[in-house]
Amino acid sequence: MPTLYVRDVPERLVEALKRDAARDQRSVSAQVVHVLEVYAHAWPAVDERRAAAARIAQARARTAAAHEMPDSLALLREDRDR
Repeated sequence: MPTLYVRDVPERLVEALKRDAARDQRSVSAQVVHVLEVYAHAWPAVDERRAAAARIAQARARTAAAHEMPDSLALLREDRDR
C-alpha cells in the first residue's frame, strides 16, 4: 500500500484527528485513511448533484423559451397600477 506524507498540518487539525481517532478507537493513521475514504466517496454524489442541477437549468431554459412566459415583475407592476 502506498504511503502518503503530509507536511504543514495545522496543530488544531492534528488535535482533532487525534481526538476523533480516540473516540472511534482507531490509530491516527487509520483515522486519516477513514476520513479520506469518506471524502473520496462523497465526490461522486457531489458531481451527480451538479450534473442534475445543470440538466434542470437546461430544461427550465428550454421550457421558458418554448412557452415565452411573461415577465412576472411586469405583471405585478401592471396589476398594482390598476
